[in-house]
Amino acid sequence: MTVPDNLLDGVSLPGLLRTWRAEAGEKMGLKKPLPQKQVAERMEVSERWYRNLEGGQTVPLPGPVLKRLATALALGPDDRMALFAQTLSRPFTPASSTEGADVRERGALDAVVEMARTPGPHPVYVVDSAWNLISFNPRMAEWFPEICQPGTNLLRWVFSADGRAKLIDWQANAERFLGQLRFSLANHPDNLELRELLRFLLAHPEVSALWERSPRLIAYREGELFRFHLPSISPDELSAVARVFLPPYLPGIRYVTLMPH
Repeated sequence: MTVPDNLLDGVSLPGLLRTWRAEAGEKMGLKKPLPQKQVAERMEVSERWYRNLEGGQTVPLPGPVLKRLATALALGPDDRMALFAQTLSRPFTPASSTEGADVRERGALDAVVEMARTPGPHPVYVVDSAWNLISFNPRMAEWFPEICQPGTNLLRWVFSADGRAKLIDWQANAERFLGQLRFSLANHPDNLELRELLRFLLAHPEVSALWERSPRLIAYREGELFRFHLPSISPDELSAVARVFLPPYLPGIRYVTLMPH
């Protein structure tokens, strides 16, 4: 399936700026997007400068100007991260595998993978930048045996029949996971594996509708409450808070522990 261009527009800088202007207008009670002229005034730049930026033209964006832009659009932390990642050069390029990684990165990844396998009272797992599961502990395998298989992708599972059955408030969770995918694509629009993952998910009309309806960007679901229906573990609903750790030298790798709520 080819992803329509309009569905990827929202993760480009011009698309993000249009989305953020619409959200800023809503926050300010305007019932319409914040006009470009007002954004420019709030930034103390010319309207033409801002129009060029939103139109996709190359304009100078030093740090102080980016900060004023984020303030003018009333951006939250996740959106600010996406803005800076879109416009500033990054020292690392996350990858979904360790090909080409130096010795330090390989050693760090090996340590994280081994640590996540250690038996413990709470589910633990590690995913890469494209949500491929690369390590987990026995408790995670006990809770989610269908996930803990070779080649499993966490987002593909979320949108599978099994994910729908086990994740309580599935639609809300689906929208938040899509927000994370949108954030990753905004940071790494040329990542072919992320684009292929999006193509796979958007093959389902329901997911495509969620993608278009909810343009939120979510960096990490740190501290968020998840509720599960796991009849093989407990007849009652299980709830856990996600604790997300980002190992040094391993951009894109997420080490997650599901702590009891």
